[in-house]
Amino acid sequence: MAINGITMTTINSFPNQESLTKNLTNMVEEELNSAISQNNLTSIVVSGGSTPKPFFNELKKRNIDWSKIYITLADERWVSATSADSNENLVRANLLAENTNFTPLKNSAKTAKEGLNETEEKLRRHKKPFDIVILGMGTDAHFASIFPDSSNLSSLLDPFNQKLCEISSSKNHKYERITLTLSTLLRSHKIIIHITGDKKKTIIENALKSKDCKKYPIYAILEQKKVPVEIYWSP
Repeated sequence: MAINGITMTTINSFPNQESLTKNLTNMVEEELNSAISQNNLTSIVVSGGSTPKPFFNELKKRNIDWSKIYITLADERWVSATSADSNENLVRANLLAENTNFTPLKNSAKTAKEGLNETEEKLRRHKKPFDIVILGMGTDAHFASIFPDSSNLSSLLDPFNQKLCEISSSKNHKYERITLTLSTLLRSHKIIIHITGDKKKTIIENALKSKDCKKYPIYAILEQKKVPVEIYWSP
């Protein structure tokens, strides 16, 4: 399909957020159960923010063997797991079952720099390739914690980067952050971009027109040819 004449990988548009949530959940449930049926386990990467919360709550209700699911995060703020700003806190409260295999990005180190190597090692043990990666997108076109003003943007977007995760900082955000790199996110079978609102739809259009990953980091996901991308969008 197309957004204002621009051909996308795949875009799924829904009339409202309730319809989007239902259809996204149906698709993810089917994909996870199919992977479990074939391989006896599956893995998924999820993102934080307010947009995915209804999806998390709905997915948690579905008939899935959570003991065979490996979950990690696309990114995390270096804050306590009990903080309201923690993505781990969000998924624990709204998605994770007691027997889910979860790999957090934050550990007990005081700083992201001190904890980076431990997180890297844990991610190396996490099941890959991921069956599904679900990403959000900010109004600055960032995904995960890969921002237009990230000082290490080139490394974060390097498709051949051997690091699974890196520290990312932005002058507009007060916390240290750790994020999966683009190369890690591309070690997956499917990428979903889950967004709502006309403003974010316009950002996708602008990213495709500009073809500029530095201004619109999300374009790095849209332009790559390695992994199928589906956009799930509603007003």
